[in-house]
Amino acid sequence: MKKLVLFILLSVLLACHVQARRDPAETTSIKWYEPKSDSKFTIEGLPWLKSHGLYRRLPADPQNKEFREPVNSMADCPAGAMIRFTTTSKKIVIRATVGEETTVYDMPATAKSGIDGYVREGSDSEFRFCGVTNSTDQKTFEQSACQRPTSEKREYILNLPLYNSLKSLEIGLEEGSTLEKSQPHTQAGKLIVYGTSITQGAAAERPGLTYVNLLGRGLDMEVVNLGFSSHGTGDPAVAHRIAEIDDISAVILDYEANGQETIKTTMTPFIDIIRSKYPKVPIIVLSQIKWTLQDWTTEYAASKEDLKTYQKNLVEARIKAGDKNIYFIDGSKLLGGADYGEGLTVGSHPNALGMVRMADGLRTKLKKVLGSK
Repeated sequence: MKKLVLFILLSVLLACHVQARRDPAETTSIKWYEPKSDSKFTIEGLPWLKSHGLYRRLPADPQNKEFREPVNSMADCPAGAMIRFTTTSKKIVIRATVGEETTVYDMPATAKSGIDGYVREGSDSEFRFCGVTNSTDQKTFEQSACQRPTSEKREYILNLPLYNSLKSLEIGLEEGSTLEKSQPHTQAGKLIVYGTSITQGAAAERPGLTYVNLLGRGLDMEVVNLGFSSHGTGDPAVAHRIAEIDDISAVILDYEANGQETIKTTMTPFIDIIRSKYPKVPIIVLSQIKWTLQDWTTEYAASKEDLKTYQKNLVEARIKAGDKNIYFIDGSKLLGGADYGEGLTVGSHPNALGMVRMADGLRTKLKKVLGSK
């Protein structure tokens, strides 16, 4: 008798556990959309999407003839890319297949492979986080990204994975709900950010928390994230591709962390390549954020000061030579004063607090540069 009672109790507990883990999409009639083939979805941050049809940040280069292998590989991670749309659906469901997660030990799967959602109640309100998927143990998954209690029309953003490729993606909305294209951004053009793992998104907890995506929402403009973990070293091939992107409004160069040995020989040519197509577009040279290693070793601190001075002097020299649209920002100030370390994970990659501080500091400067209100 005791065994029977125990069996019944365990069965009830198991049933409750399964019910609690069940995705809302399982009990709702969902209509599926493929965003690349439906014009009501606006896909941003992937300038070459129409040429190769891939969730990829650079042109297709199957034999590594144009880009170095690690740059070419990481271009398959659609960091910074987002999908915008407006709907009355109370649920936003994701059905996706991802590749192999890139090893970044200080980032969770929600950031490397997840897709997070933001919702805006009206055109004058701010976007708010509403959910994130988690594909920790499966490459193909179907999960809710957002769920709202009522069916008023709202605008959504879905931010794509930072450190994994996205093989396929479908967006599920409730049957009978409306789907409309989102209104254009209030800030025209594209913000291009070239840099390192910090730019790509390490170590944000989810995609929408990178400083690049935070800038996009804060400025209400399209962003293109060209950060390549460990390999943002000023490659001319990438500079040439940046120069061919249409409708650029500003460019941020944030690659000191990977350019320790190369920045003094690559930054001038990199800027020159962009200037050949965009002679007047604002270019912001951003020195590295402060790392805790600078408090531990005087040699490293001195090397960082030297590179910061080099970049500042380079900008000043170009201004004197007639370039009135180039700016220098001291990245070492962005994380704060004595408490700057609270914005770091392992002493180098920013956490969510660090990303927010970076975006806040950069947004103030960018608004002045872009003439935003």
